[in-house]
Amino acid sequence: MNTTDLTHQSITIITEYYKNNLQPFFDAVDENIIWIGPAEGQWLQGRDALIQTWSKEEHNLTFRMSNIVSNYTTNAPDFCEVILRYMVSTYYPDGEITQHKQCLHYTWCLRKITAEDGSSFKISKILMMHISNFYPYDKRDTIYPVHYHAFMTQEMPVHVDQNRMLVRGLDKTTYFIIISTIRWMESSENAFHTRIYTEDGVIETAAFLSSIAKQYSNYFVRIHSSYLVNPHFVYKIKWLQLELRDGTVLPIPQKKYRVVKEALEKFLEQ
Repeated sequence: MNTTDLTHQSITIITEYYKNNLQPFFDAVDENIIWIGPAEGQWLQGRDALIQTWSKEEHNLTFRMSNIVSNYTTNAPDFCEVILRYMVSTYYPDGEITQHKQCLHYTWCLRKITAEDGSSFKISKILMMHISNFYPYDKRDTIYPVHYHAFMTQEMPVHVDQNRMLVRGLDKTTYFIIISTIRWMESSENAFHTRIYTEDGVIETAAFLSSIAKQYSNYFVRIHSSYLVNPHFVYKIKWLQLELRDGTVLPIPQKKYRVVKEALEKFLEQ
């Protein structure tokens, strides 16, 4: 099983699901699928039962997802587990918004399909999906939620631009990052990997900064051989340096200063 393809397909299924496009999900589920969660008592078994249940569902809800973190593991040649973690906001018609941190666990399996002409082939299908909402963690607890208490969910920034960057972390985690959450990026000391500074933290990826700069030139400006910045996070630019809204100060080489200044101005005029 190609774990990279399954990870990408898992991400596509849930992002389309939260756009209220369920077809990629229906196309991928196995005849014997088990669906669990996220609420108590939500258990469905079998593709027909799952589709029948969803066909009765009517709502006017819209959703928005945060950055997605992905991991996978394989325990047999024909099986693969893919786990996604993210925040999802639910928007109700009356204006109310709820937010949950979710964990989505896929179990993928290879199924043998026989075509009408008698030929056969194998295809990956979802055997189980388990979706759960995280409750807040108290640092005084180790395993059991001894100090669990009610809390108010902090408002998550709403990013209208949902274009994403998919990168592979040094820890073999796959990150599906909303580009508008990326503040800046820097090449490592040996230039063999890149640190991505987002609103959610720092991600270390095996991708070269030059490759990212080329692939995402419509979103970032290269101000230095070691730095890429998102112009929307720029606070001010002055002689040979640039300051971001979070206070980060980055250098600009003298030979590139004029070109960088013009590029930022052009970018922000668009």
